[in-house]
Amino acid sequence: MSEKLLSHHLDPEYMIPLQDFSVNEGPASADTREHHRSPENSDLLGDRIASLEALDSDDDDDTLEKCAERRKVVLARSRPKALWHFLLFHAVPLGVALFLIVFNIKTYFYGTDGSTVNLLQFAAKAHEVLMQASILTVMIAYIQYLLTNKFAIPFGAIFSVYHIGNIAYLMSPEFFASLTTPWLSVAMKIVFLLFIPFSIALASAVGPSSAIAMLPRFGNYTLPDYTDLALNLTSAELYPDVIDKTLSVGFAAAGWGDIYNLPVIGLTDNIKTGLQRDHQNGPTNIMPPLHSVLRPAMDRTMYVQYAPNGTLATVQHIPVSLALAEAAKKALDNWDHGTKIETSVRMPQPYVSVLCELNAIKGENDTRPIQFPDTYIAPLVGKHAPGSMPRLNPTDVINYTDITRKELWEAAKKDIHGQMIWVDDIKVTRPVSTRPLGVIVVHSEFCEIDEPFLTTSACLIGSTWANTTSSLEFGYERDILLSRQIKSSLSTASLATLPSWSRSPISLSKSWAESLNPTTKVQNQTVADNLLQAMPITPNICPTGGNYSLEYEHETGGAILTSYGRPFMHEALVASMIVSGLSGAAGPAQLGNLTFNSESKKWTWKYEDLGIPWETVSMELSEPPGVQFIFGSQAPGYVWNTTGTSTKLSICVLSIYCLYTVAYVLYTFFSGRSSRAWATTSELTALAMNSTPTSVLDNTSAGIANTDTFKHHISVQEVEANRRLELIFNQDKADRGPLRRVGVGKYY
Repeated sequence: MSEKLLSHHLDPEYMIPLQDFSVNEGPASADTREHHRSPENSDLLGDRIASLEALDSDDDDDTLEKCAERRKVVLARSRPKALWHFLLFHAVPLGVALFLIVFNIKTYFYGTDGSTVNLLQFAAKAHEVLMQASILTVMIAYIQYLLTNKFAIPFGAIFSVYHIGNIAYLMSPEFFASLTTPWLSVAMKIVFLLFIPFSIALASAVGPSSAIAMLPRFGNYTLPDYTDLALNLTSAELYPDVIDKTLSVGFAAAGWGDIYNLPVIGLTDNIKTGLQRDHQNGPTNIMPPLHSVLRPAMDRTMYVQYAPNGTLATVQHIPVSLALAEAAKKALDNWDHGTKIETSVRMPQPYVSVLCELNAIKGENDTRPIQFPDTYIAPLVGKHAPGSMPRLNPTDVINYTDITRKELWEAAKKDIHGQMIWVDDIKVTRPVSTRPLGVIVVHSEFCEIDEPFLTTSACLIGSTWANTTSSLEFGYERDILLSRQIKSSLSTASLATLPSWSRSPISLSKSWAESLNPTTKVQNQTVADNLLQAMPITPNICPTGGNYSLEYEHETGGAILTSYGRPFMHEALVASMIVSGLSGAAGPAQLGNLTFNSESKKWTWKYEDLGIPWETVSMELSEPPGVQFIFGSQAPGYVWNTTGTSTKLSICVLSIYCLYTVAYVLYTFFSGRSSRAWATTSELTALAMNSTPTSVLDNTSAGIANTDTFKHHISVQEVEANRRLELIFNQDKADRGPLRRVGVGKYY
């Protein structure tokens, strides 16, 4: 009993004398029994007991009154309360989602140390819970709408809200029943079958999406473009179409030794030429690999490819390489968050294609004419397809009689040494009508196979400028400044399929080409002689019988020519010498800092005068002095960005969540809807327990095994007899008396 009741029991006013009660019910005198049964004593006892019961009843009423539920509004309309619900359930998850979207799109750098990155997993989990609570609020409002609508809904549909984030609900009997049973409103069914699966899937996806967007990924952070460098050369001067100036002996001789590193054909099977068969994907025809040759001078990289349509070579342009190295250094100086950076620029660089025809001279009586190929780059015919390359179309030959085989044989017999004899009087019609530069390469020794012969190659040269992205990695390692080789972004197909091959080539003069082959200090021999002597004698230099064999790939419908022998080593030598010379064809260039003054509308150009004494020259110009560069830089580290499919997908999911939530919030602001009735299973259970029992759910106390049970239509309505809300199946409406829809703003 309560303390109040106990205090009443101890009050003298309510005490009953002990003698009024007889413990011993054995034999006693009649007087005694009569005394106990006297009306006076009986009335006294009854009054005392009644008083105690009344007090106890009053106390229980007070306790129940304190615990009693107050009436509530199911369909509330209150904009202040709707605002409160927005702040409580939507503001934080919506704000964080918007922040993550903007943060990743704008790109931010976290750092190079990722040891603490995983701590953000906890924040991502908290964000997931908040977003699911936000989605749950929307689904609660939708279920309220369904239950209070004038059209009843399937019994299984009312449980969808309590399966937030649980994809398994979409395979449950409840959802299957909602999917298969006819609804009283077709429009409501369509919306339900779209909205509920979408909401559950969204609630399941927002978690991993938040984690992906919140955690920085290791990658490259893109720095702002650097545009403060320019040359005092115009584009036409930097990339000339006609080259007739001879190179200085110092430049032509510098770095020629790097060409020793050209990959040798014939020593091993690792160096591939011609079209290659990719039997893993078709089979298909693919191009041979690119070979890189490091050029220590200027830290550049030359690329050579023994392609089926010509031997191709390219290297970075020297002025661009100088500017790239300077830009990388400045970018690293301005970057405070790491010790390494990669700077890139997309500018033209020289490309060269060389195609040679073998002319094995077999003695002084060899009267055959020197034969050149009819093009400097053979066409690749056929249809391009992913993973495959067009098939090869072999070249024809052009007879050249100004120089004879006999003359070359006799000169070699007197003094055998490597030669390059340049010619410029051969006309070709493909790929364009032009007079390309040609060269006759005479090897530095005779081939002693069966009968002696002298390997001679007649080559045509084509060259062009083509935009290429080059990059340089620059940084510190153990406080030592390191600069890597400048590299170009190339594929195995990019050299052979340049669109510029179909245009007129760079016009190369004979005098310019001759300046590429000066006499060196090595045994007082020319560059060509030294390089030819250094070539190993392989079947590519000295083929059996002085002829190459053709290679075919047999397919359904006939044999396909995939490669024919060519003097690849001579082609590579000529291509590398020409492309090296083209990379310096612009001549001396001045690199300086270029800034624009928005007030004076003038450019300020500063450069270092390398004369004596060393000084900085500054001048104001009305326009840039020449080519202005645009450099892009990237720093490795942990980054928030939109790179990668998973990141893009997570941004899409978070964006959908934001639209989903904003649409609902705007609806509540305009309508004022602010009720959260039946937000939990306990509230729905209370509604069910307060409803009149139904025969529809007979034998379901231990579970529901029949899916058809979930197909019965149900709604929440007000029973006029007691003015209470009940869950009512359509079958029971006649037994409930007059019913009405749930009233807006009405308390229940």
